[in-house]
Amino acid sequence: METLSRMMTRAVEGGLFSGSQVGSLDNNLLHISHLLFADDTLIFSDANPDHILHLRILFTSFEAILGLKINLCKSEMVPVGHVPDLERLADIMGCKTAQLPMNYFGLPLGAKFTSKAIWDPILEKMERKLAGWKRIALLGKWLWHFGNEREALWRQVILSKYGTLQGGWTYGDVSMPNGVSLWKNIRKDWGTFSRFLSYEVGDGTPV
Repeated sequence: METLSRMMTRAVEGGLFSGSQVGSLDNNLLHISHLLFADDTLIFSDANPDHILHLRILFTSFEAILGLKINLCKSEMVPVGHVPDLERLADIMGCKTAQLPMNYFGLPLGAKFTSKAIWDPILEKMERKLAGWKRIALLGKWLWHFGNEREALWRQVILSKYGTLQGGWTYGDVSMPNGVSLWKNIRKDWGTFSRFLSYEVGDGTPV
């Protein structure tokens, strides 16, 4: 999968297809073309037929080089918003079409995230496993990862949306109406988390 990832990155750099833009004009923009999950790959592209054709050719080249098979028959093309000629694009790729909302690895995609009914099944599972102290420990763990995993993609997405504070140890307030509630709750625990931090002057290398 690493080879396929590198090929897609080079294709984006060469203008053969485009990814998705994350962030706002006030912060650094981040472009994401694909995400890897074990044997699954989630690809972001515009609805340009030429770009879809380039992707199909890239997949064919990958199969020829490594002798591996990409099962496009089990793949789905999912539009975000109105996409004209969706069936034509799917024919070019040789895959099926699907519609949002849908479940991906047990998580709802495209659903109204403020709808309590959407998250109830997930929250019930988490509540059965996490007591109150475990919840605080989990949020603190994410804050620790945020401060240490400087190159992680998820951290770059958060920085592009909310900016950074405290020398990169936390991010800005998630105050906008469409801010994701998960990151709002994690950010709220920064005060508790920061009381247990101590700083030491070093030689300039990262912690």
